[in-house]
Amino acid sequence: MSDDLAAALGAAASAVDSMVTLRKWNAVAYWSFGERDAVCAVCRNQLDEVCIHCAVTSDSVALDACSILWGVCNHAYHAHCIVKFLKQSRDMCPLDGSTFIVARTGR
Repeated sequence: MSDDLAAALGAAASAVDSMVTLRKWNAVAYWSFGERDAVCAVCRNQLDEVCIHCAVTSDSVALDACSILWGVCNHAYHAHCIVKFLKQSRDMCPLDGSTFIVARTGR
């Protein structure tokens, strides 16, 4: 960078610093991941694939019934996987330990 450009940028930065005083800053972040990259935390298969129960079953009814359940905590699981997990545990989300309540279903 040339000395003249550096001096001009420095002068502009000092002019802005004298006009604005930052008193408080609250950072807000938002993140998400694509549904195609999501993985069922119970069976470790991707959510756009069938669960391990349906993978070994050749029954077309079971394959059509392999839906995805989202909890109010926004964690998603294959329906077969989370139902089996909830029967064996205390109705807790496998990822965060909160009470698992179904918010929506889909495929």
